[in-house]
This record gives sequence, C-alpha cells and structure tokens, in this order.
Amino acid sequence: MKLLTKFMLQSIKTELKRRADAEQAARSNPQSVTSNDMHALLRNQFGHNDQSPLHSAITNICVIIGFAAFAYTVKYVLRSIATE
Repeated sequence: MKLLTKFMLQSIKTELKRRADAEQAARSNPQSVTSNDMHALLRNQFGHNDQSPLHSAITNICVIIGFAAFAYTVKYVLRSIATE
C-alpha cells in the first residue's frame, strides 16, 4: 500500500512539474509554443481529461452507494432519537 501511495505521489509531482514547466515556457516565449501545447495546457487546466466511460460509471456507482449509506445512517439516528 505504501509503495502504491509513493508511486502515485511521485507521478502527481511529475505531472505538476511538467505542467508548470510548460506554462512557464508559454509565458516566457509565446511564439515557441505550438497549438498542441496550448490545447494540452487548457485541457489539463480546466479538467477536460479524456477518461473512459467505465471510469465515469464507477464514479457514479460510488456516489450512489455513498448517498445510500448516508441515508441509512440518518434513518438509524432518527429512529434512535424517536425511541428515546
């Protein structure tokens, strides 16, 4: 588990460094930036990453399960308050 966390942290740091370098290069010399670089910066900055539909479906299922668990907890608390 620690190895996976360490790997994820390293990959996040690497991606943030790459984005910062690309943004700095774009600001220092706008003529050297290609349209693909700008498109990638804008897509990454505004969160339009290409993800599979499976990822979206799994996320939606997790949200629904979390909402159901929260509703069950609220129901349990309200019933325990009512019986007192």
